Amino acid sequence: EAIAVYDGVVARFGDDTEPAVRERVAGALVNKGVRLGVLGRSDEEIAVYDGVVARFGDDTEPAVRGRVAGALFNKGVRLGVLGRSDEEIAVYDGVVARFGDDTEPAVRERVAKALVNKGVRLGVLGRSDEAIAVYDGVVARFGDDTEPAVRERVAMALFNKGVRLGVLGRSDEAIAVYDGVVARFGDDTESAMLEVVRLARERLTDHEDEPGQMPDK
Repeated sequence: EAIAVYDGVVARFGDDTEPAVRERVAGALVNKGVRLGVLGRSDEEIAVYDGVVARFGDDTEPAVRGRVAGALFNKGVRLGVLGRSDEEIAVYDGVVARFGDDTEPAVRERVAKALVNKGVRLGVLGRSDEAIAVYDGVVARFGDDTEPAVRERVAMALFNKGVRLGVLGRSDEAIAVYDGVVARFGDDTESAMLEVVRLARERLTDHEDEPGQMPDK
């Protein structure tokens, strides 16, 4: 069973001080959490993510920091699935507070994803103005980022902003945002980015005021 394998990695290498090994141990724990979530063992999953933070939260190795950020992000996602929205949002805020100034690409991606997911959750809760403010914050913080995974989140933030504007009946502003997505990212070759551009173009040709798709979690 996968969980037993991950436990074996931790048991065998958990005290190793080599950076690459620490990253593998942290990764094994995060993957264990993901597997527990798939099995519906949410409380155990969250406990594993908390364990990653307790064990590696002060680690200075960039790859390990990425795993810690990933563990926190995944905890937020699971809390959202469980309907614990306030806790979910608090975890996303914690990701930003803890890693917002980190320069490591994998960590920047987690911060951007946490912010976008926060915006989505606020929208689901009917807090559209707050959601729009969060999406604007993603663009302000990461708009010039060259990392493809981060750029994808910027595009998704803009798309979701358009959706929220539509929900609020501000259709002209929504259309302007979708136009901006196409203008800004229309020549991008990343497949994920192309999908966001496609969605924006669909909204321009058949504008509907309905909730946007939940971003990847």
